[in-house]
Amino acid sequence: MTGFGECVDSFFAFGLFDMVKRSGFFPPELVDTFEPAMQEERRHILRFANWLAWQRAYLKLWCRPIFELRVAAVWLFLVWKRTGIAHGMDCGSKPNAQNSNFTLTSGNAISGQGIGPAAMIELAWMRTTAVCRL
Repeated sequence: MTGFGECVDSFFAFGLFDMVKRSGFFPPELVDTFEPAMQEERRHILRFANWLAWQRAYLKLWCRPIFELRVAAVWLFLVWKRTGIAHGMDCGSKPNAQNSNFTLTSGNAISGQGIGPAAMIELAWMRTTAVCRL
């Protein structure tokens, strides 16, 4: 769960970080101090992706279906949790404390302008592909 969850959370954090850079809300020098943390997060994701590839390559043949079922179960759980968080964002409603998620709910406070889930996902996708290409 941890590795997959970290990848999903990092995806939105990369987008939020890019939003902060573009907003001018913080001085560029302050934003630049966090760039090494973003690169460290990139290394965590790369390590997890390599571990996952290694597991798939070296598991005994009879263990692979079980492993893939566990991976699918984790993804289903994460989608279910994130869908619950996303439902709290629609219609301007305030997410309840249980579903509050900083990376999804803080964009409006930082940018000073409304940003919907689709725009946030697009921004996160652009930043993630840029960060992981390095």
